[in-house]
Amino acid sequence: GPDPFNSSLTPVRGPMVRDGRVIRGTYQRQRVVGIDTAMQPFGGFMGVRGSVRAQVVDAPTIKLRSMNWHQVLGGGVNIYTPDWSPTKRADGKAAYPRPAGTTEWVLVASNTIVAIRTAQRNAAKRGAPVENGTRVIAFSKNTADSARGVPLGTSVTVNINQSTTTGVRLRTAVGRGLPMIEGGKPAPLGCRAYASQSARPRTFVGWDDKGRWRAFTVPGAKLEQVNGVLLRTGGFGLANAANIAKKLGMANAYELDGGGSTTLWTRTAKQWSRKDMYNVANPSGCDCERWMANGIAFV
Repeated sequence: GPDPFNSSLTPVRGPMVRDGRVIRGTYQRQRVVGIDTAMQPFGGFMGVRGSVRAQVVDAPTIKLRSMNWHQVLGGGVNIYTPDWSPTKRADGKAAYPRPAGTTEWVLVASNTIVAIRTAQRNAAKRGAPVENGTRVIAFSKNTADSARGVPLGTSVTVNINQSTTTGVRLRTAVGRGLPMIEGGKPAPLGCRAYASQSARPRTFVGWDDKGRWRAFTVPGAKLEQVNGVLLRTGGFGLANAANIAKKLGMANAYELDGGGSTTLWTRTAKQWSRKDMYNVANPSGCDCERWMANGIAFV
């Protein structure tokens, strides 16, 4: 999981699903690109649905609001897992702080509460890294009262489900993609999808009318100061890139996060080669190369 306050690591910009398990998402559906459990391409919207309920008399059922999100959303509970990095600094504090709930329950694999954290009890542990074999139920401020009076050792029922626009269950997905082509039709000129006309490095994935995947990147070889940061620029605007996608036979094409997040590696035999740093030597002070929080691999 990324540190939203550390500019050297780009935060994840949307939902993620890995091996059928939601790694990150919210109750509000957001655009993702990936494959469903039938191994068919998917381009649409996905959110998380679910609930948490302590197994004690008269305990309420509380709605799930997010998984590993960069803020604790109101109106329910937010779940954090070791997928949000458990890395600690030398002083024992979180290297990549996660948001702290007003109240937190720590559950082990059997969904039993082994620790409770509130403003009066273990307060310093709120927002602590999630240890392997556990997950944290973080209550928002307006639902923290629902956790009051629940003792250690209580069993908790946790339901987590995907909610997609077509009802399919996703196997793998990453988020934040603008639709360039859908159903063989490029977005019309003037469409919001083309709001960014700037020439930037970009990453695109999609598939043809037989469901065969395609992917390409647009590298950028210029260096410019943008809002006080030295960035790699150049490349194509979205409309031009959509035309390339169409010529490559992509019936559905989506832009993933571009700019400095544009990264493409290929491997021939055992030799890896990065392809998107075309004519850029990554000078000191340039945010041209950085750790990435997610990606898609074609094997």
